Amino acid sequence: MGGGGLHTVGSCIIDLLSHLTGRRAVRVHGMLRTFVRQGGPVGGIRSVTADDYACFQLLMNGGVVCSMTLNFNLPGTDVHEIMLVGSSGRLVARGTELYGHRASMQVEELLLSDGGEAVGPSVRGLNGMVTQLRLSFQAQEDRRSWVRHPVSMAASFEDGLYVQTVIDAIKRSNRTGEWESVEVKIQDVDSNHNHRTLPN
Repeated sequence: MGGGGLHTVGSCIIDLLSHLTGRRAVRVHGMLRTFVRQGGPVGGIRSVTADDYACFQLLMNGGVVCSMTLNFNLPGTDVHEIMLVGSSGRLVARGTELYGHRASMQVEELLLSDGGEAVGPSVRGLNGMVTQLRLSFQAQEDRRSWVRHPVSMAASFEDGLYVQTVIDAIKRSNRTGEWESVEVKIQDVDSNHNHRTLPN
């Protein structure tokens, strides 16, 4: 039925990694588990077995390697931290703030902060998206059309297709136990694909 931590949070992290690095995954390896099953014969019609733990690796073009662990069984507030390490230093995204640490420095420095109230990155992202959509429609007098500028940095259809392809490859890897290739298939779809050829 879909759902689970990989779809809910993993998709955002895969997209964020692509945005921060400018790279895309070419091969993936992953493991998904359901440690806490919900529902079942006593609590509902059926048992919910969506993954609540995901551990996966992405080998991206240009030699970038990413390793992620998503665990939704920890008590307390959500902790979001993404660290990118390279030969020059590292970038760390904690919540909605971005820190940098050069190899020559002793401490990390705050590079980017939205300075708003302490809410999670998912809530902040949703709020930003709705705000930009509102501005896109407000720019037109009749408000039946929109302008592209406020939403020009939004993810495209191709970005979404890439993220879904990576998720599908991680799920395949979970089943096979092997590294799986990420192959985004973009095909021209026949707009009249439901037509039938009538016999002469």
